[in-house]
Amino acid sequence: MTTNKLNDTILKNLYSDNEVSIEKALENIAQNGNSAYIPSLVDILNTSESIAIKNRISKILAEVKHTDSVPLLI
Repeated sequence: MTTNKLNDTILKNLYSDNEVSIEKALENIAQNGNSAYIPSLVDILNTSESIAIKNRISKILAEVKHTDSVPLLI
């Protein structure tokens, strides 16, 4: 995860009702995302009913390596 700029399209897809759109957003976040997405990821993790989505978000959060993410994760 790098810079702290959020992409509106990724956020729109992340909060979509379409699971394919959510998966696409999660893939983009995993590859190009930044720590600013963490609050949204935690929100979706808590509200999604999809086990696949929850597992993917958990994997993304487990792989975060940037120290600027620590306060958001705590």
